[in-house]
Amino acid sequence: MQVPVSDGFHVAEAPALQRGIVQALGSDRPAGAAIPAVLEVVPGRDRHLALVWRNTIVGFVPGDRADALAAHLPTGGERAVVDGYVFPEVHRPPREGDDARGVLWRIWVGPLHTLPDEPALPDSLTLTDGPTLPDGSTLPDGPEPPAEPQRSAASVGPTGLAGPAGLAGPAARAGTAWATGVAVTVDPDGAQRPAGFPPVPSGLDELAVPERTILGVPVNRLRDR
Repeated sequence: MQVPVSDGFHVAEAPALQRGIVQALGSDRPAGAAIPAVLEVVPGRDRHLALVWRNTIVGFVPGDRADALAAHLPTGGERAVVDGYVFPEVHRPPREGDDARGVLWRIWVGPLHTLPDEPALPDSLTLTDGPTLPDGSTLPDGPEPPAEPQRSAASVGPTGLAGPAGLAGPAARAGTAWATGVAVTVDPDGAQRPAGFPPVPSGLDELAVPERTILGVPVNRLRDR
C-alpha cells in the first residue's frame, strides 16, 4: 500500500546506518546524485518506524513524524511503502560517519523541495578543494560566502562523487565538489547537498556511529575505496 506523505522530511540515523546505506546503493553510488527510492515502512518497538530500502534498514522516521505516518499504515500485515530519495551530503572537513571524502548519504521521505530555476554559475565560480565557505574565504573570482543557503555549480572528482563531468587533479582527489552545472545548496556551515533538499535538523541523529576497525582491522573497506 502506498502511504501518502504531503510534507517531506529527513530520515534519522544516517551516520549510524551509513554502511548499510552505501551497500544498498551498490552501482548507484558513483553517480553522486539524488536517487528516487521506494521505502518500506516497518513498525518496531515503542512506536518506532524503520525504513527499509533494497532489503536494508536505512533509517528511522523522526519521533515528531512517526505518529502521523503510523496513522496511515494498513492493518493486517499489508506492506506499506513511501516515496523518497537517497542523496549525498558533503562536509569539509569530514564529520563523524562520513567517508574519507566527507560524503554522507542521507534519506528523504516525501515530495522533494524545489527552488526557483536559476542558471548554473560559470566554471570560474566552481567550488574546488581550495577555498572553503565556513572559514570565510572566497570562491575563485567570486563574491564573499553567503549568509544563507544558495544554489551553485560545482564539480566532483571520480574518486569522490564520481560522474562523467568530474574534474581531474587535486579537486578530483579531494572529492569535495560536484559535477559542473549541477545545482547545489551550500549551507552557512559549509554542508553541501543537491538543490531542493533543506538543511538537516539539529539533533536528528542520536545513535552512535559504529567503529570502523576491530583490533586495527577495517570492518568494511567499501566506504573508503
